[in-house]
Amino acid sequence: MIDVQTSLCILIKMMHAHYDRKVILLLDEYDVPVAKASDKGYYAEMMEVMKTVMSTSLKDNPSLEFAVVTGCLKIAKESIFTGTNNFVSDTIAATGLDEYFGFTQDDIDKMLQDADMDAYAAEVKEWYDGYHFGETDVYCPWDVMNYMRDLQTDLDRKPASYWKNTSDNAIIRSFIDYAGGSISRKLELLLSGGYVKEHIEENLTYDYLHSSEENLWIVLYLTGYLTTVRKDELPEPDIRWSRIKNTVKDAVTL
Repeated sequence: MIDVQTSLCILIKMMHAHYDRKVILLLDEYDVPVAKASDKGYYAEMMEVMKTVMSTSLKDNPSLEFAVVTGCLKIAKESIFTGTNNFVSDTIAATGLDEYFGFTQDDIDKMLQDADMDAYAAEVKEWYDGYHFGETDVYCPWDVMNYMRDLQTDLDRKPASYWKNTSDNAIIRSFIDYAGGSISRKLELLLSGGYVKEHIEENLTYDYLHSSEENLWIVLYLTGYLTTVRKDELPEPDIRWSRIKNTVKDAVTL
């Protein structure tokens, strides 16, 4: 266990020694092990492992230049990071880096032009322009790239929801298993193209996921199944609440 907890720190120091340059650490989906542990019943044990991994790697490490850590749940609240410092947290609701969470309209226009696929712009926008992060409309990169790849071999290929089959829906299923009438009605409304109004609390941890129905909508929002409705789509926007709508064209298989 000790080897696992210190392995990342050792790797960073070895790379620093070998290349004689400080290391930039890119850690994607840091919370996947925590989510798995929460689902399988060993959350507390995994938290202890992750705390040590993060604290030894990120705090007072002379071999580290800086680190970029991504995950579904907000970093500041999760106690994994209590042993580290100087974190700057940016979420999909913030505006600082909102254009970097996916492809922007300018990115899409350039890609389609370079690939000589301008004729498919309307379809790409209808299917994959589903996210609204901060103040920016964002396309799903995975869907766009897969659709453009398929078009290269079949110009008659219809758009599809490529992203929906790449994720583990265990957490979502755990909510649906005991979903009451309220959740079912709201899901039906979302899948029919409507929206629901819910309070979004970004400071959520996996050990409190099932403490309320509200957390279902938070999880769906933070994991990309739902997005906020744009301010110009609804009158009287309320900054305390997020109106969230479905982002995929056909139902996710749960």
